[in-house]
Amino acid sequence: MIHPGDSNERWNSFHSNGPLFNPYIEFMTKEFIPDFESKLSGVNIEKRGLIGDSLAANISLNIACCAPQFWTHLLLQSAAVSESDIARVENLEQINWNVYQFVETLEDEFISTITNEKLFIYSRKLELQRILRSKGANLLFKEVEVQHLWVVWERDLPNVLQFFLKY
Repeated sequence: MIHPGDSNERWNSFHSNGPLFNPYIEFMTKEFIPDFESKLSGVNIEKRGLIGDSLAANISLNIACCAPQFWTHLLLQSAAVSESDIARVENLEQINWNVYQFVETLEDEFISTITNEKLFIYSRKLELQRILRSKGANLLFKEVEVQHLWVVWERDLPNVLQFFLKY
């Protein structure tokens, strides 16, 4: 994922209420990804994935929803999803994604440094898990009892790579 910068810039680009959310998705789906793919002409691509943690996982999920048949793999490390993001997935017919969803059980207490609101990250991820399964995703749902921290996700990356190589 292309990183937009600091916390405010990430929220503006990666959160569904952010003013740059739709332009970011449009840029990725209509310009960046097609341009990147065109440079790979002649290469047989069997797997296409998006990865992200927290809000970057959210934008990855939303990009995948724009063309679900295009993607095969998603890494959602502690995806900070909103009700509207979950609804977007629920509106899809069927998905054939291999999804590694990493969840921390203590995340419902996480308060956004941008909006000062509780994000209910854990509860919403449980709902997302239910919907992903109902839509046909091959889902590895990993739940640990910790808070919303990058160091925890980093330690799990070898497991993520094994999952992506296997499916």
